Amino acid sequence: LPILWFVILLVCAYFISRQCSEKFFLHGFLTGILCSLFVTAAHIWLFDDYASHHLERMLLLGNMPLSPRTGMALLSPAFAIGSGLALGLFSLIASKRIPKPQPA
Repeated sequence: LPILWFVILLVCAYFISRQCSEKFFLHGFLTGILCSLFVTAAHIWLFDDYASHHLERMLLLGNMPLSPRTGMALLSPAFAIGSGLALGLFSLIASKRIPKPQPA
């Protein structure tokens, strides 16, 4: 599954580099943060289903002094920043390598 997220980041970076005219890193960073927060919200909202399919992660969260949902919510900003940095960097690199469409 990590390879799927890598492909998703590459595709998003491609579209950001094609659609934006400047501030590629910022657009990628903010898109990555928004996406990560959306995914975390879905995990918390659908927690019972998520927990039943991700037992290893629940064991890690179970070692925290807080409930697993609260643990997810507290760890979410760190993952959001990491995701934003990755997408921002990929977007910046893509903006240097992918030619811009020419206006008609």
